[in-house]
Amino acid sequence: MATDPRVPPSRKALLGIAGAYIVSPIDLIPDAIPLIGAMDDVAVMVIAIDVFLDGLPKDLINEKLADLGMSPAELESDLARVRRVVPKPIRQAMMRIPDAIDGVVEFVSETGLDQRLREWLARFRGPTQEYNA
Repeated sequence: MATDPRVPPSRKALLGIAGAYIVSPIDLIPDAIPLIGAMDDVAVMVIAIDVFLDGLPKDLINEKLADLGMSPAELESDLARVRRVVPKPIRQAMMRIPDAIDGVVEFVSETGLDQRLREWLARFRGPTQEYNA
């Protein structure tokens, strides 16, 4: 679903942020602690997937589930188990992240920061060359 154009970019970014947390050396619970150390990584990814799916149209989710041969009831059962384990304040905080990402994107676009960043990066890349083959 991450490559589907019908999925909002903020939902895709949420998965990217969760993935970055998992590969980051900074953890809430150090990975050096056996078993428990990996739990925060698993929890972050599971919550991110739940929030990702929660913001998508049901027909899109059902279409993708059908492609995988999975029923919506199976997904809901799995998500219900996750929701019972994750404290409500953490889930509520995660639910606000996509809107926050949308707000940052809107701010960057309205202030012209995106264009300035592109221009700044273009100076370091140098001129692009096109080849006629």
